[in-house]
Parts: sequence; structure tokens; C-alpha cells
Amino acid sequence: MPRQNRSSSKPGGVFLPLLAVALVVTLAVALAPGCSRAPDKTAAAGPFRIEVRSDPSPAALGPTRLTLRVQDGDRLLSGGEVKLRAFMDGMPMNTDELWIPAAGDGKGSYTAEVDFSMGGEWTVLASVRRGAEEPAQARIPFTIVWELP
Repeated sequence: MPRQNRSSSKPGGVFLPLLAVALVVTLAVALAPGCSRAPDKTAAAGPFRIEVRSDPSPAALGPTRLTLRVQDGDRLLSGGEVKLRAFMDGMPMNTDELWIPAAGDGKGSYTAEVDFSMGGEWTVLASVRRGAEEPAQARIPFTIVWELP
């Protein structure tokens, strides 16, 4: 007597276990660290739309990596020049005009590390330049919480 394939005689057969595995893999990839997530902040600088992600998120006291995804109309801006300046409005130490260059990945994202050295209201000024054009700027606010021991 020929042997029957029992998995095909059950409702769903082999299909349901494969579907379950595919679902688990899809969720694992989607939820893995480093995957895309919603931006922490958005801003506009002239014709550019900027999405900002911070690491840590939310931005915290100390060194913080900011990644800016720069949209130029319906395309990502690759090969642009992006630099950042972090400061606290009204504080006397903000006179240095220190700009931090952001490294581009060639795909529209630019990353730089800023140091939020104290708690309070901070502004990150983002300067975006396309080619030889004048740079466009955006003010991006951050609230940094003091972490007391």
C-alpha cells in the first residue's frame, strides 16, 4: 500500500508552518536594532526636508550621534555638504561658531556627533549645501534632561 504524506492531509499542510517561519523572519528583520525607525525630529532648510534620528534616542546628556536624512524634492541629496552647530540660546559660551562636518553615506544620510554637555534647551543648526549653491539652514530644537546620580 502506498504511503500517504500526512502533512498534506492536514488542513494547511506544509503551507502553514512555512508561513509561520516567514512571518517570524520578517518580524525579526523589521524589529532588529539599526533598522529604519521613525525620525525623532523633522525640519525644513530651504528646499530640503530633513529627518533627524539620534543615538541615543531620545537625545541625552553627553555625546549623541545625529543622522540627518536629507530629501531634495522627490530625491535624496547625495554628495551634498552638511554641517551642524549645537548650542544653547542665550548662553555666553555660544560665541565660538564651531561647526561639525557630517559624513555622508552617498545615499542621502549624513552623520555627525554632537556633545550635549549640560541639560536644558538646545538648538542644533543644520547647514545643507547642494553643489556651489548658498547653504540652507534649519533650527532643530532638543530638550536634554539632567541625569542626577
